[in-house]
Amino acid sequence: MTVIQPNSVAGINSITVQNGNSLAIHKADGSLLRTITGATGVTTFATASVGAAWTDFSQGGGLNIGLGASISNGSGNELTLGTNGDDRFRITGIGSVGIGTLAPHEVLHVYHPTANGVSLFESGDATTWIGFRDSTSTYPNLPNIGCVGDDFRYKSGGTERLRITSGGSVGINTDSIGTNHNLEIFGNASAYAVLNVKSQSLSHGATLELGAQDDDDYGSITQFASGAGEGARMAFVAGTTQTMNLRDGRLLVGHTASEAMFYTGRIQVQGTSSSTSAITVKTNQNDSGGPAVVLGKSRGAIGSATIVQSGDELGSIHFTGADGTDTNSYAASISCNVDATPGSNDMPGRILFKTTADGAASPTERMRINREGVASMPLNGVLSIGNQDGRNIDWIHPLQVEGTSAATSSISITRNSNDINPPYLTFLKTRGGAVGGETACAENDLIGNIQFKAADGDSGESTAAQITCEIDAAVGNSDTAGRLFFKTSADGSGSPASRMEINKDGYVYIKTGDLDVEAGSISDSKGNVRRVIENEPGGAAYQMVAADAGKFIHHNNTIKMPNAGQLSIGDMVTIYAYGALTLDCTKPDGAEALIYNAADATTGDRTFAARALGTLLCVASNTYVLSGAGIS
Repeated sequence: MTVIQPNSVAGINSITVQNGNSLAIHKADGSLLRTITGATGVTTFATASVGAAWTDFSQGGGLNIGLGASISNGSGNELTLGTNGDDRFRITGIGSVGIGTLAPHEVLHVYHPTANGVSLFESGDATTWIGFRDSTSTYPNLPNIGCVGDDFRYKSGGTERLRITSGGSVGINTDSIGTNHNLEIFGNASAYAVLNVKSQSLSHGATLELGAQDDDDYGSITQFASGAGEGARMAFVAGTTQTMNLRDGRLLVGHTASEAMFYTGRIQVQGTSSSTSAITVKTNQNDSGGPAVVLGKSRGAIGSATIVQSGDELGSIHFTGADGTDTNSYAASISCNVDATPGSNDMPGRILFKTTADGAASPTERMRINREGVASMPLNGVLSIGNQDGRNIDWIHPLQVEGTSAATSSISITRNSNDINPPYLTFLKTRGGAVGGETACAENDLIGNIQFKAADGDSGESTAAQITCEIDAAVGNSDTAGRLFFKTSADGSGSPASRMEINKDGYVYIKTGDLDVEAGSISDSKGNVRRVIENEPGGAAYQMVAADAGKFIHHNNTIKMPNAGQLSIGDMVTIYAYGALTLDCTKPDGAEALIYNAADATTGDRTFAARALGTLLCVASNTYVLSGAGIS
């Protein structure tokens, strides 16, 4: 047996060539390390060490290197690399690689029991990419993750899809994230950019919360799912206040459910005070323009300009109130309608004002302003200024002014024109039975009254004076003769009597009382004060009437006396016969008037010779005295 002791090899005491063609290698302590038999000349080591350190392996064979480094096959055909006496890297029998773990769960499993950073990929270039590929991936368009500087990048299809900057900003499909943009999504050129947030529960939904760190006063947007009993409602919350909801295509402010108020509007606002139930519109522009609320209509589809027609309603404002059942009944409305046939850049309109009467559920038109600017009211309409209920003076007048001073109880009409023409106050009457009628008036029709009334402590309707106009002769084309009556009420009376008249010929009659000139004189350049007004009826028999008082009747036939009361005591009528005539005592009621002849006190009918002249004086009711010449 030959023994070799290689002192220069650390850890090996001797190499012995034994009998039987075998070679023995011993450790430094003299124990056998390995025997190489002569049968094959080659064998495996259970354990081999190179260097001063030594590691024992419990399974299989291995190679120790230096101070605790090792390579071993472990168990189950695994390859293990170790340092400092512990396994660090293992390749299992199925090809899985474990770094820091002996039982890798994936093809590559990296583990460290205490360190947070478990791996690092570094490139000496300006960009680092790690690619991923499966059986269908195409090179070089592989998905990659990596970094450029301190920014994280992800790309697929050869194009960057995601970027997270060192400042925490996230960009999707964009390589240029805006300033202070924490998340920026850039859609494809042929599609919308979509952020899709869904809940897995149909009884809930999804919420996007917006706010500051550690701040409970945040905002949120919640989309309720169809099974949440909310009708797919979307709620907007600011702090703890729900500000608005979107539901069934409607914007609801202050309420979560839609409510019908005559119409079920697309925009609904509800609150518990005027400020929480108000809509305000304000503009801040350095010009003459202002804010606007615009209502419009077409007869076509959405976005069309199909022409509307005369009578179409273009918009309305309704005022509704809850009636204990719903809020569909409205108390008033303002609406606008097309007022004639429209055309290009031609849209005539009228505005209607309506209110609902007590006991009714729908409004009635009270006033309108038409395309010509004419403001009108229906037949039963009343415009009362100063008294919201109007005042009944004989009847409820359509136009009333009531106040407590001259300024609040006056009506003025002013005309500003560079000519001689004045403003007008016009009274018009027709015999037509409907509005807009033109049927002619008849003789003695009253055309207009101006009444002066005073409160009498009872009805408030006593008339102190009155000015009246009536038709004074038959009406013809451009022929409407008129008479003016001036009336006053005597002491103890509230019904005025005629005191003065001006007839169609301009003659003035003082009906009762005296013409008293206390100072100065009456101008009579034309003699009209001394003139007696003529009535020449012509034709056959003439029926004397109250209007004949103060006149002279020019006739040549029969004149019949009026009924009692037609002529008052003191009324005088002068009769001139330009042909023989008879004064007949028979009245329209069939009775006889009592006429005394002043010459002999006889009574009865009187005969006037041609050119005779007589004066008839009413001395009592139905009693007269006749004086003159040529009378028998």
